[in-house]
Amino acid sequence: MIIASRKPSLKDIYKIIKVSKFDEPADLIIEDASYIDIYTKRISSGNIAIASGRIAYIGDEMPLKNNDTRIIKNDFLIAPGYIEGHAHPFQIYNPVTFNEIMIRHGTSMVISDDLPMYIKMGLKNIKRFMRFMGRLPVKNFWSVRLDSQSMIDMEKFSYIKIKELLNDDYVLQAGEITGWPYIINMEKNMLKNIYNSQFLGKRIETHNPGASKNTLNRMAAAGITSDHEAITGEDVKTRLSLGYHVFLRYSSIRKDLKDELKYIIDEKLPLNRLMLTNDGSPYYNDYMGMDDLIKIAISAGLNPFDAYSMASLNPAVYYNIDGIYGGIAPGRLADMNFIRDLYNPEPVFLMLDGKIIDKEVKLDPPDWKGYGMLYKNRNIDINKINFNGSDETLFMRNQVIMDLNKYKMEDSMEIHLITKDLKRIVSSNIHGMGHFDALASSYNIEGSYIVIGSSHDLMKKALKEVIKNGGIVFNGNKNIRIELKILGIMSDKHSDDVRNITEEFRSTMRGSGYKFDDPVYSMLFLNSINLPYYRITSSGIVEVKTRKIIKKPVSLKI
Repeated sequence: MIIASRKPSLKDIYKIIKVSKFDEPADLIIEDASYIDIYTKRISSGNIAIASGRIAYIGDEMPLKNNDTRIIKNDFLIAPGYIEGHAHPFQIYNPVTFNEIMIRHGTSMVISDDLPMYIKMGLKNIKRFMRFMGRLPVKNFWSVRLDSQSMIDMEKFSYIKIKELLNDDYVLQAGEITGWPYIINMEKNMLKNIYNSQFLGKRIETHNPGASKNTLNRMAAAGITSDHEAITGEDVKTRLSLGYHVFLRYSSIRKDLKDELKYIIDEKLPLNRLMLTNDGSPYYNDYMGMDDLIKIAISAGLNPFDAYSMASLNPAVYYNIDGIYGGIAPGRLADMNFIRDLYNPEPVFLMLDGKIIDKEVKLDPPDWKGYGMLYKNRNIDINKINFNGSDETLFMRNQVIMDLNKYKMEDSMEIHLITKDLKRIVSSNIHGMGHFDALASSYNIEGSYIVIGSSHDLMKKALKEVIKNGGIVFNGNKNIRIELKILGIMSDKHSDDVRNITEEFRSTMRGSGYKFDDPVYSMLFLNSINLPYYRITSSGIVEVKTRKIIKKPVSLKI
């Protein structure tokens, strides 16, 4: 499991040992290297010998070399490759372009969320795709969801199907579990999946924002090992006291890291169970990679070696892979960042598997169609869809949390959700998105189609385009098209192109009265039932806490 895509042959193992004994020449030697010794928390120096993509020797002696041995005389400080332990590789970007961004920021290993790719691709294709990702320079592992984060598709999370995924060598964890009430209510399928995760030695992560100590206690009793939803230092302390490992987050919608760390330092909390994560922010916010998070942690007063450990050794220990990842030591994969000094973690260049990598590398995409990932064009008679008015209003408290008013609010717009089978429609009003003619999108957790606006004609036009091609279509003071050809939620464009168009979308939305910072996240989570208080879903308008249907969908005849 722990070496899935980097399993050495017996011949490789012989070679690594021989190089360590100076009986065989190394493939590469970094002479007189200064490196971060993450295990003893100091800067050390020595010669580093690499063989078959792994570190074979570190020390004062000069390893054996020949004419084929590459010699690097290095003036940089070397840091271990960073680990992003909680990633979402589908936030408009796709997993391959996401890997390119990871490399720019010195991240050599990613543990990624498989939702909603698993729902849309199915078991066979997601397993095939995991193997493709496993061949990229970044080490790609996965965290398998145990619930759909929505009101539909739970049949895809049966014990039999999830058991096969959990058995895959590329899967290190179950979760994040957004449907935590299934655990509290002792739902049989969820508990069987958790039991099997424990039996297989997988970690189990939950999503518990604002949870009481009693709830966190019950989740830990069920086998939960980590959480990424601590908002305050007190939240971190509570989770640590209950045995959790804790991801400390800095993202486009949660910027709690610095305040949490100041509390952690003041309270002298132990650091060995803390990890850093960006939590997969969309493009248009300047992406905060592991190097940025390390810098934030240091600026908060954290010992630099502890900051690096939270982005390398700590997640490696958590995922039980520290024998081959997480530090610069013999036997570990030769994944390293060459940085200017201890206080500047941004890599000048990287080494992955013992090979120097340009941090602006462009990776070859897969055959998206071959993996069942291309959006399938659909044509409908849009005139058969009627947008009926509603009395209630979904009121946005912030970019992802919605409440419900029983009356139509001033400056609200219509919002309609068409189910992905095109058989039902849910209608309401929404306040907080701004005011414009039309916005239609296939970018959401369910894979349904959502249209918002004030002009029925332009809303139908935008919706028709999105149903046919997938993506995001905005008609207002400016017309914007974001093509999402991969499963209707991801772009096949290069990361810079996607960043430019999503930044234009963000700017245009804010110019149209959108009240918050992150319209992409707002669109993604409109039907996601892991966030309070109300959602518009394929099952209707739902009160999240009770799962009560406030308003049912209406049948369509298309």
